Parts: sequence; structure tokens; C-alpha cells
Amino acid sequence: MWAGGRDRTIPRREGPGRTGIARDHVLADYEALAALGRELGMRPQAAFVISEWDRENILRGIPTSTWMGEEWNNARWVGPWLDEAAEILRRNRDHIEMTVHGVGHEYWEDGGFTYSEFHLKGGFMRPKSEVIRHLEAFGEILEQNGLGPFPESFVPPSFIHSFGNGSEGIQEILKDFGIKFVSTTFHNLRRLGPAQNKRIAVECGVMLVDRGSVGIPWYEIESELRPVSGQPIYGVHWPNFLHTEPERNLEVVGRWVDGLLPYDHRLDTMLAPDTATCWTQFAHEALATMRPIEGGVEIDLARLRSMPESPIGHTFTVKVEAPRDVTWFVGGGTVASDPTPLEVPGGTGNDASTPKRGENLSEAHETAAEWDAVGGNHVIEIEAVGQRVVVRGRRGH
Repeated sequence: MWAGGRDRTIPRREGPGRTGIARDHVLADYEALAALGRELGMRPQAAFVISEWDRENILRGIPTSTWMGEEWNNARWVGPWLDEAAEILRRNRDHIEMTVHGVGHEYWEDGGFTYSEFHLKGGFMRPKSEVIRHLEAFGEILEQNGLGPFPESFVPPSFIHSFGNGSEGIQEILKDFGIKFVSTTFHNLRRLGPAQNKRIAVECGVMLVDRGSVGIPWYEIESELRPVSGQPIYGVHWPNFLHTEPERNLEVVGRWVDGLLPYDHRLDTMLAPDTATCWTQFAHEALATMRPIEGGVEIDLARLRSMPESPIGHTFTVKVEAPRDVTWFVGGGTVASDPTPLEVPGGTGNDASTPKRGENLSEAHETAAEWDAVGGNHVIEIEAVGQRVVVRGRRGH
């Protein structure tokens, strides 16, 4: 979350990589972020680069964190707008998840920078003392703005990261700061030890997930949603759902809401309300095995239970297709919430149309097609208590 938008890393390395848009960010951009989460019923991760929120110029003491080094002066960005932006974030904690991205995104020394803040290219970690100093500064600046506590999630700058170095590696440091979840790409992850799964790695109690890519450029403004399948995270950047004219931001947000909500109404996908739920659901999808049995399914969780200590929870969601009058029974666990009908776009059920969540954002959002409920599809939230869960349905009441 930069205050400025213009990227200054290209063509000369004279400043940080920002969001890449040709204007500064304004309060309407923060309101757009909150509106996206509110309308989706989620807390999307907001990966913060926090240097331009430094009210007390503490970063002078960490010259590797900014392009100004020991001459750091953030006076340009400190003022009433910063108070108002912080208030938007505080007011919308239920709709925005503060996430660590970095202090300055890059690492400055000898008059220039190298990628990235916490690792060199190739996944070689910066000196441990520097990593700790940068993370401590992140927390201090959060507190300056009343935005604590320290986040539980981390997105590595430029997705340059490492895994497998145990107590000498970055996961041990992240754990000490209370970080549990890392979202990155595995194709450029430096591995010093084997991961537990091709898209999941757990170390020092921290869980890494391979986020994949949706192919939308990070600097593109007013982006259109692109269909995806088979990946746990729909990763975009702030400009993608903003407008060149900030007063029209909600038009773009409305299009994104209309494009993303149907994923919650399919049998094969869901919109997780927060990171912990997302990481847990993906772990169950990737590591559990399911086989059909008479009247239902058996779910084997043995591989999950054999994972190292991690933030993977015991509550997961199963979506099933069956007649609407089915009563569900769970062995080896409990139904964590009442089964609810799954509403699917274009369904053939005879129930009344289900209104979209939240308030309409734009004319485009108001005129979007309603969703009809489909008989037979249910969402069941299960809290497992062992390594084996059986889900059976019985018709009738």
C-alpha cells in the first residue's frame, strides 16, 4: 500500500517499485478495497509496503529500507490524508486483512537497490539481523498509525523466498513475529529441503501456499477478471480493481464482485472468508482423499494429521449434489454449521431468486443477473475430530 503510485524503479534505480499507476493514491482507493471485501463477504489480503506511512522518520535508522537511506524524510506523505486513510482501514478490519509485504519492497545499499527486501534473487536470505530490523520497523509504523496488531500473513516482495533452512531460515523469523501464512509462487522458491506437497510447504509452524498466477499485469488499471481453475488464490494487485478516475472506482469493483461471486456458488470452488479458512480448505483439498461409499463419502485425513505443526485448522467445507430434502450425518466429526443450500447461477430450482450480498455498487452491478437456487446442492461445514470422516445423507425429515 503505497501513498504514491508512480513506479520509479524503471528506467533508473532511483526509487521504489510502487503500484505502477500514473497518479497518487487517494482515499477513494482505500474505500474501494474495503468495498471489495464487504461485497464479497471476505477479508482479502492487503499486502502493505509501509515506508510512506512512517510518521516519525524511524527509517533513517535502517538505511537499507529506503532509497533515501540515512536522509529519509517522509514529510511529503504525512498529513490529514494519512489519518483519514488509517481510519478507513481501522473501520474496515472485517473487510481487509492487513498483510506484510515489506517496508520499502527493495533493499538499498551503495546508492542503489537490489531485489528484493528480504532475499536476493535466487532466494538467498538477507542477513538475519536486517530481516529482523525491517520487520520490527514494519510493526512500529503500524503502531504509529493505530493499525496493529502485527499481521499473521506475509507476501514476499517479488515472490522471492526460501524454504527448508529450519531455525536459520526466514520461516523461523516470521514465526517469531506471529506470522503463520505465506503466499508466494513455488516456481522460484529456493528449496533447501523437501516440501510436503507440490503446492504446500510447512516449516517452523508457518505454512506456505503456492498462489499460482492469474496472468493480470500488476500495474494494469481497470482490469477485467480472467477465469481461473485449480489454484487456491486469485491473486491481483491494487490497481487492477481501481479506475483512472478515482470517483469511478466502485464501477470497477462492482464488475469484480459480479465476476468473483459465482465462484462461491459452484460445486468445485468457494470464497474463503479469510486466510486461515483458505489455507485450511486448500490443505484438505490437496492432502485429504475421498472415496464414495453407500449414501455418501469417506474422507481420509491421515496425510493432514501427519503434517508438521502448522496453522491448518480442523474445520473444512464439503459441497455435495443431492436432493434438497436430504438430512446429513457425519461420523468422525461434527457439522459445524447447519447445511445450507448451494445457489448456482442459472439453476433449475423453483426457489425464489437469492439477492446478491451487500449493497449495489454501480449500475453495472444493479443489472447483473440474479441467481436461482438449485435443489440438491448443499454446503456442509465439518469439524473433524480424527483421521477419518464419513458423510452420509438420508432423504426425508
